[in-house]
Amino acid sequence: MLIPRAMRWVLTTSLFLSLAASAQSTGTILPDTLRVALPNSTATTGTTGSSTIVTYTGQSASFGADACNGTLDLEWQAYLLRNVCGSLNLWATTGECGDGPGTGDFSYPSITSVQLATRRGGFTIKYSDLPGFAATADGGSVCGSQGTTVVHHVCAGVLTSSAGVSTCTTTRGSPVFTLTYDTQPPVAPIIETITSRDTSLQVDLSVSSDTNVAHVEVKAPGTDTWVRKASVSPASTTRAVVTGLANNIDYAVRAIAEDEAGNESAPSEEKIGRPIHTDGFWASYRHNGGEDQGCSAGGGLLLSSGALALAFWLSRVKR
Repeated sequence: MLIPRAMRWVLTTSLFLSLAASAQSTGTILPDTLRVALPNSTATTGTTGSSTIVTYTGQSASFGADACNGTLDLEWQAYLLRNVCGSLNLWATTGECGDGPGTGDFSYPSITSVQLATRRGGFTIKYSDLPGFAATADGGSVCGSQGTTVVHHVCAGVLTSSAGVSTCTTTRGSPVFTLTYDTQPPVAPIIETITSRDTSLQVDLSVSSDTNVAHVEVKAPGTDTWVRKASVSPASTTRAVVTGLANNIDYAVRAIAEDEAGNESAPSEEKIGRPIHTDGFWASYRHNGGEDQGCSAGGGLLLSSGALALAFWLSRVKR
């Protein structure tokens, strides 16, 4: 596309969806950067040998059937886009992002050159407007349908040119923002071990890679009610500690996985856990034959190594 020099807007600006400072953690400038991301996402640079590695956050999101009437706030970001020839286009597609919206894609209001000077800005996606839910001859997919997954890409593109070149070409947003309609629940988690503690249970889990949160539920004997007592994020830990239980009572324990879209798995296989009272260190020591009160007359600690080890172990057993 040939654009006369007099008609080209010359604009050195940026569309930057994250904080400008965080985009230069090593002092490396990211020129000609354009992307769509979640608000306040970051782009940081690092080096591996002689290569510069850019790590982006906020490049994806998922939603389920319960959110079909909802919306998602996004940001466009650009950094040092040189010689901009027109407005920024934003659109959603079920295909790959090209130079501009295609047939069936959903377009959002374009961003003018004046708005581009702000370097970042927000826009809102309405889930029900996404092209994957448009009516088709065969009925297509409907937001709210169960047992299906529809992947959308939210794209950005703007015409730019190199200095001294009259031809404008499209600068595409990268990396591409991915928005997934997901009604497929994750696989049920597995309870690997249950460790008894004083008025609590430690539950170690195995979960599938798409698990966003793992919930642990317990059921007291004589009841039919499951109570959700603990939730953990597998990104940090797969160990949950269920507190507030009564000692010497057998509780049924199960786990449920939840993905980013809010879909919950079937419950895991049930296991039994029994909280057990544990004495403190000195109580365990004396209960098991220890007679010393902790210090000798001279202030030294007089404990046999065997009694010390036994007391420590008993104070920790199944805790």
